[in-house]
Amino acid sequence: MEATKKLIIKELREAREDLLNIKKEELSHRNIMSIWLPRWNSAFVKAEGVGGHLIRVNVAQYAGGYDSTQDFEVLNELRQRIVRLLEGAIQSVDSKQEVKPVLDTFIAKVKDTKLATLLKEFNNSKDVNPNLAAIGFRSILSLVIQARAKVIDPALALAHRDDIVPERDLREAIANKIFGEGETKLLRRHLEGVYKDTFDNIAHKPGVQHLIDKDDLEQAVLLLNKLLPLILD
Repeated sequence: MEATKKLIIKELREAREDLLNIKKEELSHRNIMSIWLPRWNSAFVKAEGVGGHLIRVNVAQYAGGYDSTQDFEVLNELRQRIVRLLEGAIQSVDSKQEVKPVLDTFIAKVKDTKLATLLKEFNNSKDVNPNLAAIGFRSILSLVIQARAKVIDPALALAHRDDIVPERDLREAIANKIFGEGETKLLRRHLEGVYKDTFDNIAHKPGVQHLIDKDDLEQAVLLLNKLLPLILD
């Protein structure tokens, strides 16, 4: 049985990676249900027989009603629900298995050297050094905005700025609508809510009241999981 479990886990990990590797312009209901799902059907049949996790039925339920949807944000959320389903299936086969977070997968695909380096350091430190990670996140968000501007319109000032000013960059990203409606709402919420002020205070104000713990970075990770797919090839 150990050899069987090893094979199933290998195939489930490959299916998860395959789903995450679908490019933005190719992510569609058809590609998920008519290409990706049949490609891994035999792997899912084996996994269901051993782990008891219903993969195919749940994927069909998740995707139901979205066959005409073209909104990338909606399709990306669908993809991430399926990814979480596969992660659960892996652990149902072997509870000792560790699954690499989605953020790790996105970071590995970032081509800009500085952005990739800061993302890796953020990811490695967010659980053990959350305050340093929060300070770094301010620069990371500006670099993500710049990378997106290069994709949308290289003529924008945002695309070729040689300095990082987090609040300015956020406001210009919102004003120029370089992200979709959903991502823009998240950026506006970050700018106008407590998160930006909290991170700014860590960088600029003394006092123990201006420190955070790792749970306070959840919104930052959520934002990166939403934005990074939009700057990847």
